[in-house]
Amino acid sequence: MPEEKEPRVLVAIPAYNCENTVACVVRECRSYVPDVLVVDDGSVDETATVARMAGARVLRHERNQGKGMAIRSAANEAMQGGYSGLLTIDGDGQHDGTAVPRFNAAHRRSPQTLWVGWRREGLKDASVMRRVGNRFANRALEVLAGVRLPDTQCGLRLYPTELLRRLSLRGSRYEVESEILIKAQAQGCQIRSLPIRVRFADGRPTSHYRPWADTARICNLICRHSLQHLLAAPGSLAAGLTFTHVPLAAAAFGASGLGLAVTPALAFHLAMGASLLRPRGQTWVDTEVDFPSTPGSSEIALTFDDGPDPMATPRILDLLERANVPATFFLIGRNVDRSPGLVAEIAARGHALGNHTYSHLHRFSLVGYDVLAREVDRAQESIQRASGQVPILLRPPVGHKNVSLGRVLRERRMRCVTWTASCHDTLFRHPVRLADRLSRKAHPGAILLLHDRVCGDLRMLDTLPRLIDQLSSRGFQFTTLPGAR
Repeated sequence: MPEEKEPRVLVAIPAYNCENTVACVVRECRSYVPDVLVVDDGSVDETATVARMAGARVLRHERNQGKGMAIRSAANEAMQGGYSGLLTIDGDGQHDGTAVPRFNAAHRRSPQTLWVGWRREGLKDASVMRRVGNRFANRALEVLAGVRLPDTQCGLRLYPTELLRRLSLRGSRYEVESEILIKAQAQGCQIRSLPIRVRFADGRPTSHYRPWADTARICNLICRHSLQHLLAAPGSLAAGLTFTHVPLAAAAFGASGLGLAVTPALAFHLAMGASLLRPRGQTWVDTEVDFPSTPGSSEIALTFDDGPDPMATPRILDLLERANVPATFFLIGRNVDRSPGLVAEIAARGHALGNHTYSHLHRFSLVGYDVLAREVDRAQESIQRASGQVPILLRPPVGHKNVSLGRVLRERRMRCVTWTASCHDTLFRHPVRLADRLSRKAHPGAILLLHDRVCGDLRMLDTLPRLIDQLSSRGFQFTTLPGAR
């Protein structure tokens, strides 16, 4: 039997203007673990310098983006570094570093569990506003999201890296910690608490938590996710449909004017159509339209839909290999069954694979749960047979959504990905204009959409090299989508 790898944990310290405390936190952590990362979130003091002198590796944001973005940057580092867990501890010195070995031991016992600190005694000394806000958040997460923890806002946590790979995070500040709990709960991840000590009351000047603004962001996040699940329930859809069509029924019996009666029904259908057909829409499922680029770099992702194609895909693979560019291929299951060897070659050349459903149904938004689940599962099975890999990313056909898509993805622990920019290469075939259009829309973390069969066409072979040259000249670095396999 192959020997199992010992779990490795990366300790990450989000820090903003913590030059007086971060060195002590780093030294405490390094006495227990060798890997300590400080994410300097745009500090204007000497936080980064002090952290390096204390022995930490420093990842710096050029401007302050919020604790959530610092955690997301640390998560990318943990995933890319092959760590099994990410332990976050605040840089202001409030957390007792002796908790680090206890969290590590808990992670070794249960590597798939999300461990959250419980400030059992420390919260008693916190300000009234902090205590009220914490209790409110605890209760809201329990009632609306099913997360039952005594302290949902503690920043000392240990996240399994495999969980982080599956999550699509949107928050940028303190609300991201609640977002992770909600999405981990939805995916069936076990969440448990570990009692910890704090060395001073929450709310001292080193804390950057804004009681009103950040509590409001957390509440908005909880309500949005609750509404998303409510809207997707068949009963809620039926109620909305009935309510908006009652005036039409009344008009049929002469109880109201037809023009007035049509308005709510038309508004309902327009809203539904817009929410289902918009690729960037977030109503029915959290959709990744970009990704957090590693600080200090300008990463960008090329993605190809609708493959594999026996004529086009080999040409694209050769072009990418000559340019030393990795890409992510979203494959249609029936095409995979026709060219399984080509899928294996895509994976062997270091590219990532994603699910683009089995049949690429253009009525994707209209099918029921069973058809939707079958489309996803058959494509997963085809890709696994051909490559030995099981994708965790799904790109729905044409970027359309389905009211059951969120449920299907949660059950399979997958993520929905669309794109930042498209050049509409299925409609237009001018290589220079297409490359220029995509290049103009590029930015760090952008996901660019191209199509396998189109880009491999003889008339289009100039598009990809031109695009790669333009992006490279602007300093962009190419990567596969985070979490893709």
